Amino acid sequence: MKNAQKYLYQLLAAALLGVTMMLSFAPFSIFPLAVIAMTGLCILIYHASPRLSFWIGFSFGAGLFGSGVYWVFISISRYGDVSDGIAFFITAGLMTILATFPATACYITNRYFAGHTRSKM
Repeated sequence: MKNAQKYLYQLLAAALLGVTMMLSFAPFSIFPLAVIAMTGLCILIYHASPRLSFWIGFSFGAGLFGSGVYWVFISISRYGDVSDGIAFFITAGLMTILATFPATACYITNRYFAGHTRSKM
């Protein structure tokens, strides 16, 4: 139970770091937040397992792209004349596909470059 709660907090922190990363782009352009977000993500995945690192990266990507591609929903719903439910599922599908990229990057980074996978001399 304690581990599950710890993992949930890590996933929520990763999602918040993803939203923080989104604030570093236009129109907000608070560029120091990009350094903070990426540093936090590296800290989260460094001591995690590769499997957990994948989900941390997915959560980061969901926060980043979930808050960054909201305009796709508006475009599909308003200008594409599609119902809100279908527009939501299309946007959620796009966000899910995009979130797999940071998830894969976090998995590979943890698998091959994190400290716990290095051999001890």
